[in-house]
Amino acid sequence: MRRSFPFFLFLISFSLFSFGTKDSSLTQINIQKQIKDAFIRGNAQQLSLCFNEVVDVKINGIDATYSRYQAELIVSDFFDKNPPKTFQIEQEGNTSECVTYTIATYTTSANCLFRVYYVIKRTKKTEKLLIYELSITKNKQCQLRK
Repeated sequence: MRRSFPFFLFLISFSLFSFGTKDSSLTQINIQKQIKDAFIRGNAQQLSLCFNEVVDVKINGIDATYSRYQAELIVSDFFDKNPPKTFQIEQEGNTSECVTYTIATYTTSANCLFRVYYVIKRTKKTEKLLIYELSITKNKQCQLRK
């Protein structure tokens, strides 16, 4: 029995360490899922829950820094003018341990394509993952359309 005690202690420690690292990746998966769902639904209110208190928003060349509430209004206007059809994540990556980026394609109901780029950072205060930067750019082929 005494010989098995160190083994069980090691096993418990290893399990706790493993679950701790999975928790942070689950948080990353959850926010990505929430963002994707918001784009698919065209739901600016749901997307704004993923925004930092202050977020840089660039939509078709208009670039500014907004509060979470202001950014929600800007994105809501975008969704009203460009209802969703699909949202496909093309690429994800990390620029550092607590900063990730995502590039996606947003297709409207009129089959117009937009390139979506956003940066997620872990907040210092709450350790939550939030969007700090959002860029939505119309595809050149769609710029000729009205």
